[in-house]
Amino acid sequence: MPPKLLSRIGPREKFGLILALFCIVFLVVDNLVIRPMVARCQELDVSIGNVEKTHSLYIDIIATSDVVDRMFNRIRSKLGPSVPSAKAIVQMKREIDELANSTDVTLNEIKHRDPAKREFYDEYFVDIGDFETNEASLLRFLHGLRQLPGTFQVASLKLSPGTDSDRVKGSMTITKVMMPYAAVRPQG
Repeated sequence: MPPKLLSRIGPREKFGLILALFCIVFLVVDNLVIRPMVARCQELDVSIGNVEKTHSLYIDIIATSDVVDRMFNRIRSKLGPSVPSAKAIVQMKREIDELANSTDVTLNEIKHRDPAKREFYDEYFVDIGDFETNEASLLRFLHGLRQLPGTFQVASLKLSPGTDSDRVKGSMTITKVMMPYAAVRPQG
């Protein structure tokens, strides 16, 4: 506004004009500066909150790592050493055969299947298609199987009367869980 125009208006109108200009400047600054800054600050607050939650989760995981290591070390001997699949199958069959010989169980047919790859472990299978023994020897064999290093389990067992009245014959599937060979990290 030219200065002549300002000199003609009264103090009340000048105050209104200044107030109107102030409101216009405030609205422009609010829309162009303040609101984008507030929106950005809210976005950053959400991001910071997410990072804090993730950080807290990682701290909790780190805090439990010693407990998990101790628990794993307690069951490590049950898992047995991790070896390549072919060697694991040979070892498993040998251990079953040695146990059968020591408990007086006759294994007539023993075969293996390909290991099943699970998310965190490999499961090995040995099918004993035909065995014969007396009941006491079978119980010693089953008990000995649970005592072997590793996680041996009888997945299925079928029994029928044997050739004599005190003998039984049957078939069974034995499984063993092992850590995947490639996933084992060196100890040290």
